[in-house]
Amino acid sequence: MNWPGVLIVLGAAGCATSIDRYELAPASLVRASASATALRARSAMRIALEGGLPVRSIAKNSTWEPAGAIERGTVYRSTDSVFTVGSGNTLEAMLVVSGGEIAGVYLPTESAFVAARRPQPFDAGEN
Repeated sequence: MNWPGVLIVLGAAGCATSIDRYELAPASLVRASASATALRARSAMRIALEGGLPVRSIAKNSTWEPAGAIERGTVYRSTDSVFTVGSGNTLEAMLVVSGGEIAGVYLPTESAFVAARRPQPFDAGEN
């Protein structure tokens, strides 16, 4: 039996399912509104997501550009670095902002939305 091959397959299967325990809502990304503008975070922020999905901090002075929209709000991509969520299985994430508040994150590889436990103001100025 080829044990290294079996271990690789088992390891990959374990990673693929770790995101399944979080509360993901399917979301389709569409073109952002023409009025959506880039934003700059005036202060560092940390958001808590439903289901306890770990998220990185939003850095002070980070810049976010509109990447599209989903039903829950405008989706913004960081222009300064890759914004991620997760611990063992790290995924690229984009902020979802609605009415000036962070509604949650959009996960492009999963085509899914994860809500913030409590929407919080995105302390930003237009870039």
